[in-house]
Amino acid sequence: MSQQLSLLTWNVMGHSPMRVLFDRVVPELKRYNADIMCLQEGPDTKHEYEELLRLRKDTVLSSAKLFSPEGGWHRNYITTTLPVESSDDLHLSLPSDCGADPRESNGYAMWADVLVGDVLVRVYNCHLRIRGVGITERLYAIAQVFEHAKVFSGPVVICGDMNTTLAQSPISRMVISKFHDLPPYADHIAGEKYKQDERHVFHKAATEAGYRAVFDITKNTWAIPPTPIELFRLKLDWVLIKDMSIIASKAGGYITDHRALYAELAVDI
Repeated sequence: MSQQLSLLTWNVMGHSPMRVLFDRVVPELKRYNADIMCLQEGPDTKHEYEELLRLRKDTVLSSAKLFSPEGGWHRNYITTTLPVESSDDLHLSLPSDCGADPRESNGYAMWADVLVGDVLVRVYNCHLRIRGVGITERLYAIAQVFEHAKVFSGPVVICGDMNTTLAQSPISRMVISKFHDLPPYADHIAGEKYKQDERHVFHKAATEAGYRAVFDITKNTWAIPPTPIELFRLKLDWVLIKDMSIIASKAGGYITDHRALYAELAVDI
């Protein structure tokens, strides 16, 4: 016997100067109609927030109001039709020896314990930092999520925009580094230059923590807005599962600069 759930994670580009109007996003959310939806860079204006609330008669969990240097204020959301037993934000810190100010955030995460049938499942919605930091800082951030999840005894889903943005191409790295104001050590791990695409070391860390990637890690999830051109060939968005199995998965097209990732999952009892 198994309990099943459907999940959607999507960076809806709600804060960028090239932001996608939320009225283009809402029909897609309705079409997917996932039991649990995790949104990054979600709407912050009252009208758009009310639109999200009206979307379905479900529980809407909102992060604190967040600010991005690229464009302004936004929020992250977990919204679900399933009962929520508990939830909270998770502060992600920077390593003390990094070049950035360790008092600053290393990204954002929120979590909810959701009842799927008679099984409690923990879901994390993450948006890791990109500006001014590199691979080591993002590995440090996701390690904090893995550590936080250890105290939970049931199945776990960790999803969101992980900003695994350093491509293998030297030219792509140079452009990305300049655009996001990355430090010279951004592509180094333990003092050594990491020459592969960042997705591989991130996937290795997830696997070693006992998680399985739902989507093919060779497939890209980001394009230059407002086009479908995957110029830098980046995989930024992830769904990681533990003590669950995959029924089906589908990546959406480019309505925003990120693909929506939809998965149907089973909890084996």
